[in-house]
Amino acid sequence: MKHAGQHHSDFEDAASYDGVAEAFDRFSERFSSPLARRLLDAARVGPSDRVLDVGTGTGVVALQAAARLAPGSRVVGIDISEEMLATARAKAARLAHADRIELRRVDVHTLDMPDATFDVVVSLFALHHLPDPAAAFRQMYRVLCPGGRLAVAFGSGPPLLSGAAAVRAWERVGETWRRRRGRELAAPAFLEDLARRRLGDAGSHHAAHHPASVNVPALARAAGFEGLASSWEGHRFVLDTPEEFWELQRTYSTSVRERLRRADVPDVRRLRDETVDAARAVQQRGGKLVYRHAALIVTALRPTSPRG
Repeated sequence: MKHAGQHHSDFEDAASYDGVAEAFDRFSERFSSPLARRLLDAARVGPSDRVLDVGTGTGVVALQAAARLAPGSRVVGIDISEEMLATARAKAARLAHADRIELRRVDVHTLDMPDATFDVVVSLFALHHLPDPAAAFRQMYRVLCPGGRLAVAFGSGPPLLSGAAAVRAWERVGETWRRRRGRELAAPAFLEDLARRRLGDAGSHHAAHHPASVNVPALARAAGFEGLASSWEGHRFVLDTPEEFWELQRTYSTSVRERLRRADVPDVRRLRDETVDAARAVQQRGGKLVYRHAALIVTALRPTSPRG
């Protein structure tokens, strides 16, 4: 049953994770764990903190946060995907400090939590799933104590005019050369383009915001946050097999998940075969299957005195 105030598109997005929680967790442990550590470092999570993890998924950030906490402190991870939360709970139950972790099905837009409940709010790659980021930022501000810390990470290229941006521009030259010669395929762009061409736009109703279209610093300031700062971190991974290349894209890409969920089984099978065949051909030429994973981390503070 839909809770009051929850967004239909939010539930559509959560439903698109059904059936991929195991793969999502496996890939997140491999690719997102370094960024989760960086996020918690940026938020300066310490032993006595009360922490809220927004969009916890399978608990990659929440479980790392719990390991930093002293007995009596707590991290609350929230998500609206029951399957993802079930995976997170199973992982948490195996930990010695399981009593420091609470995992709840909650919509961040309508947090049913008292004001000034947490010392830290963190969120890794949840922003682009939120239909109303401004409302989410207002709720995160409300549940933070005065002086509390926010750290939000979202997929992004390096900041313009930064040294990392110059390096990335040079890397793209090589990537273009290799792609034109059939020696590189990049996830998830390859399957997103192929699914759009083979399956079309019918049935794809994802209404969430793309991070590039969301001005996170402006949203944070509008919600009342101060002391904003940002940092960027990116990684390049080489995938081992054509099958892994397919599975990662069908797991991580929202647009692909939605198209596949609505497609006929034969169409999905043909799309998988075409993806695997293309990836195998690249490897046979000595090329690579690559996945770039990067985040811009924005940190901010709730002021110690009321606004106005």
